[in-house]
Amino acid sequence: MIEATRSNSVKLLANNRSSHLLGAFVLMLGAFVLFFSWLFIDENVWHFNFNVRLLPWIGATAVVLLSPTIYLLYIKEFDIFHPLVHASWSYWFPSFILGGIFIATDFILPFQMDLMSDPETDLIWTYIHVMSGYASMTLGFYLPASRWLGQYTNRRLPKWDWKPNQVLLPATVFLGVGLFFYVSAFFSGVVGFSITDATDVFSALNYLLSFLALEAGFMVAMYIFMSRRITPEHILAFVLILILLLSRLSLGGNRSSFLLIVTLLAMAFVYSGRRWTPTTGAVFAVLAVLAIVGGMIYGTTFRNVKGSEDKIDIEQQIETINRTLDTISRQDTGKVLDEAVINLAERIDGVSSLAVVVSNYERLKPYEA
Repeated sequence: MIEATRSNSVKLLANNRSSHLLGAFVLMLGAFVLFFSWLFIDENVWHFNFNVRLLPWIGATAVVLLSPTIYLLYIKEFDIFHPLVHASWSYWFPSFILGGIFIATDFILPFQMDLMSDPETDLIWTYIHVMSGYASMTLGFYLPASRWLGQYTNRRLPKWDWKPNQVLLPATVFLGVGLFFYVSAFFSGVVGFSITDATDVFSALNYLLSFLALEAGFMVAMYIFMSRRITPEHILAFVLILILLLSRLSLGGNRSSFLLIVTLLAMAFVYSGRRWTPTTGAVFAVLAVLAIVGGMIYGTTFRNVKGSEDKIDIEQQIETINRTLDTISRQDTGKVLDEAVINLAERIDGVSSLAVVVSNYERLKPYEA
């Protein structure tokens, strides 16, 4: 399976990525732009007050965050799941660029602003730290020693050439083991929108091993996309992915479950050797937008219905899910979307939390001891 994936990936890079990935990327970005434009069609939202002094620093940070993407496009090795590209577009860019724009335009006013001594100056220094940190990480990624170590490790690892249909049974086992530890993590209070005293010494281990379920989902998705014809085994594969999604939604109750599965499927599609076209990119972009909106609506409503972060049992969790779905079905669609975009903007913002640290690190330094 590894050799097949590698050969398919080489063909994909040579024949398709250079000509199609850029177009797909533009379409994906266009889908997000159209979505946010539609959300902002509100006479009250258009009355922005721009913080002109902050905008240049946001722009400079955007250039630094986009530099690996631009470089990989230039050398024709662009991969949307390259570690630097994926980290930038999935976290850094939304958190610090979009979040900063929301703050600079007064679209949101995070409570963290009250914890800063001089919000404007603290935010500028925060962007300086972000640029320095990300540029250093990029430089370290491209050091020759890192590449040599990766190539050396790759030569030492066993090369198992698994066929696509051979991964279905191990994936089923992985999913079962991962779900067991995910349920254990729920009982420990690590997942499920709850706060616990963390008296369970195995809580962190339970959560870590629960990622085996995600590994199983990726393996199953690779099996689906690498198969050239539909077989009865595909029914089991689709059921496994559905179980993975439902378990994350029901026990986790978080906003990222839908987007997590869409990202997993997109990654499996790319590395399975399937042909990536602008149409494919647009489809995954639309799915990502729907996943973000759906996740924000479900996750926020779930938290509002639950009302607290107390640890609850399975029966209470199921009851909370039922009340969440009932609340969503009875609410006005426009009101739900309005609340979703506000919560999304507040959730995206990561710069204000970091700015609190930047603002208070000297005052809090004695407490580090």
